[in-house]
Amino acid sequence: MTARDEASFVEFVQARQAHLRRVAYAICGDWTRADDLLQTALVKLYVAWPRVRRDGREEAYVRRIIVRAEIDEHRRPWRRERPGLD
Repeated sequence: MTARDEASFVEFVQARQAHLRRVAYAICGDWTRADDLLQTALVKLYVAWPRVRRDGREEAYVRRIIVRAEIDEHRRPWRRERPGLD
């Protein structure tokens, strides 16, 4: 990633982070989980930034990542485990 790409990524995150955190909270209902979802989304966005920035759909991409990360978390096998005995 070029320095210009990194600068535009940092600018996007600074401008949209609070809003995206609220979006994540609306999806999961827990502020701690929302922070985790947002962090996952921003890491994935950073990797794809040059391509996503070119398309001009940064916000939509991050929202989709947040939703998919929440769905993936509920599919994890350890979430389905239940204690067998008291």
